[in-house]
Amino acid sequence: MLETYFRNCLEDFGFPVGDFELFWSVGFCQGDYVAFKGKIKASCIETLMVKMHGLNIGPATEDFPVGTSDELKSMISVLSNFGQCDLEITCSRNQSMRLETSDSFVDIFDYDYQNIILNYSDTIPFEKSNVWEAHWQAFQKWLSKQATSLASKMLKDAHSIRLATVLTPEVVRTVETDNYVVRIIEVPDEEFSLEYWDPGLIRDTYANFIAGAQRYFGLSAVVLDKRSGRELGSATSGGYISSVNNQEFGYDGLRAEVLHAAICEVRDLFSRHKVAA
Repeated sequence: MLETYFRNCLEDFGFPVGDFELFWSVGFCQGDYVAFKGKIKASCIETLMVKMHGLNIGPATEDFPVGTSDELKSMISVLSNFGQCDLEITCSRNQSMRLETSDSFVDIFDYDYQNIILNYSDTIPFEKSNVWEAHWQAFQKWLSKQATSLASKMLKDAHSIRLATVLTPEVVRTVETDNYVVRIIEVPDEEFSLEYWDPGLIRDTYANFIAGAQRYFGLSAVVLDKRSGRELGSATSGGYISSVNNQEFGYDGLRAEVLHAAICEVRDLFSRHKVAA
């Protein structure tokens, strides 16, 4: 349940989800956390740099010395062809962020500028080493800040998603007859999953959980002998979603369905006893 949401968050931000590990504990205690770790390849670095400054980068400014999208592509190309491209990000359990890389544009130009000239037909002046290094450092600082905010949001949203279901079983209806007590119980649905849903519907559903507009739950029906309190039959089913006020036409139908299954179990019990007698 939460893993799908977390991976969507990383993907929406621009991280290569397949190259990331996720770790979390969400139980409404002081030690709750969301952490992740992964390598960021050249194509992802370019995507994130474009995100940092917008799709249309425009002319060079004091804040952004890499003036055009073409120059950004050249910068990434040099990093990919002559650097190690080993940028790795780690968000720890206490949401401290660490970025590690052995790449430095100053070192790349110092070590391999002759090959850079040959590869790019002498179109990249040596002075770009300092300009690009400044931008490379600024990018890492920006990424660290953004990723920290992302981890905080993921944890906050995870609590909202967990609160979108009942945390403990809750009796929502009780019916008594002369001989029986029937209870309909909403139960936590720990196995609830959106994994194979349409991607757009998945995101909309998570957004509704976080906003408190929808909830998810399981239903259980229990039939008890009124005199002894002994359970005669039960049935449980999960994977249900409804609005918070249960206004959907199908909610009563869901309760009736699980109740019918429990009653069938009781009838089977009586049939077996009758045959045995």
